[in-house]
Amino acid sequence: MKNRKIIMDDVAERSGSSKTTVSYVLSGKPANFQISEGTVRRVAETALELGYRPCEAQAALDALEFRRLSILVLTPWLYAQHSDFMAQLHRAFRDAEERESAEFVYMQYHAGQIGKVLRPMVFARYDAVFVSGTSDEDNAYLERNRRKLGKVILLNRRAEGILSVSGNDREASRKLAERICASGNYSRYLVVTDRDSWCSRDRRDGFLQGLEKFGAEVRVTELSRQDMAADFREMDGWLGERGMVFFTQYYPAAMYLTKQRNAPKGRGLACYDEDGLICRFLPKQLTAVNPCHEEMARRAVELAHRLQEGESPQSVTVKAKLIRGETVSL
Repeated sequence: MKNRKIIMDDVAERSGSSKTTVSYVLSGKPANFQISEGTVRRVAETALELGYRPCEAQAALDALEFRRLSILVLTPWLYAQHSDFMAQLHRAFRDAEERESAEFVYMQYHAGQIGKVLRPMVFARYDAVFVSGTSDEDNAYLERNRRKLGKVILLNRRAEGILSVSGNDREASRKLAERICASGNYSRYLVVTDRDSWCSRDRRDGFLQGLEKFGAEVRVTELSRQDMAADFREMDGWLGERGMVFFTQYYPAAMYLTKQRNAPKGRGLACYDEDGLICRFLPKQLTAVNPCHEEMARRAVELAHRLQEGESPQSVTVKAKLIRGETVSL
């Protein structure tokens, strides 16, 4: 090889890449064509070793040293006025921007229409795409197209074949129910959900599973966000009794209940706070399962770094924390 001129074919063969990839890397356009950091590094180092276009190869390596991690965050709750879930994620992403030289771009999409925004030209501009708030229709789309979505990382969601960072919500809810039942202080349980999302079902089903072996009396109902007061008036027969536990993932419902003057002092309240900012939004008397969304966001950024480096990371499960309140004796 030393007796002839080195050509692009030589770099492609030695680096295990296509000629097109070599061309994109050495022309300074890897980010535009979804070429991973690992591939860029391998191609550039091979070109330097062989002496092929060394200035362009060195420029490609230098660009890697100063390139910021670029992440697109897709969520249907971008402009939601009361989304402390997004507030918590944004806080973690802001820390990552300062600490790890990462750049986050936010984009809203409508639940059920994820396929309209996950286009090749969107992927080409980012090292990873974080998705939160998927509906059943979105999950079905993700599962059907998982081979094309190697850069997607789901936050607090799971879809078969898609990289994700999620909490052990079902398990934590089940354990909470078992501990409350085992205390012997309560005999009736009201389980309230405000919507039928994947996460809502997972948490609700975990809590109900924990109640099963104790033979507890359980009522499951769904709240209307439009007229929560009317919903609670219909439940007065249950809500006004001692020995009753109220379980919900919707913290405004729990706060509404604690403010009612007819709420007996010392009644047990088990609240599932899906958004996690316990200290800011929930009264101290509520017992809550905190899914630790900030930890999920931090772990998602770690996965994004590994994707940027050309690795194939595995999904991560973050353990939830139980925050004990004053009204539930566990």
